[in-house]
Amino acid sequence: MRYAGGKKLNGKEIIRILNEDIKSNSYQAYIEPFMGALGITRKVEHKIKLCSDLHRGLAGLYNDIAHGEFVIPHFVTEEEYGQIRWGEYNSLHVLVGFTCSWGGTWWGGYVRTPKDPIEAKHAGSLSVSLINTKRDVDMCFDSGHVSFLEMNYKEIAILDNCIIYCDPPYKGTKPYHCDKQFDHDAFWDWVRLQSQSNRVYVSEYQAPDDFESVWSKDTAVHMKREGKIRSVEHLFKIKE
Repeated sequence: MRYAGGKKLNGKEIIRILNEDIKSNSYQAYIEPFMGALGITRKVEHKIKLCSDLHRGLAGLYNDIAHGEFVIPHFVTEEEYGQIRWGEYNSLHVLVGFTCSWGGTWWGGYVRTPKDPIEAKHAGSLSVSLINTKRDVDMCFDSGHVSFLEMNYKEIAILDNCIIYCDPPYKGTKPYHCDKQFDHDAFWDWVRLQSQSNRVYVSEYQAPDDFESVWSKDTAVHMKREGKIRSVEHLFKIKE
């Protein structure tokens, strides 16, 4: 599924780090409080995964797909895109709102294939993006049980000795429409608290001084109509 800020293109090394840590330790569960488009979750190898997101209906979409209660369309025209946007708020509305929108931004305008052949190859087919959503949900269950929940990261009941991966809204970037007042300071305080009895990894451009980067990559992350902005993405954990 297309999703602004998703990790399908830049998540290979993050997944490697998480899976190596999982193999070396006996964590009770894998927890991902900002699951987004499942770019990381689908390839994490743990028998128990607890994934959540604050976005209304996203967990419901994944649960509907997992239970065979929602059939993904093979294509959505621009006319259908407009009709769905102003129609019923359901799993189809959530799927189309991200996957059929420019840059995977929530109802950011109907996506069209770029004229530049290199960008067109990178963007991929709209029909493939739609169908791959089911593939991604199915992959999440390859290593065991998965729960998809709709809740704020602070509402998750976390046991000790879990591995937690967070991909929150990045500081200094456009806020998510479902959480426009995201409190970054409160989030890092929560990470500190959870790090006392769990392993916590955070994707971000920057972090407080008591955190260290265990991986970084220079990457084009902001897709704008006038071009791209390059930034350095990090994977942080608290200093030991």
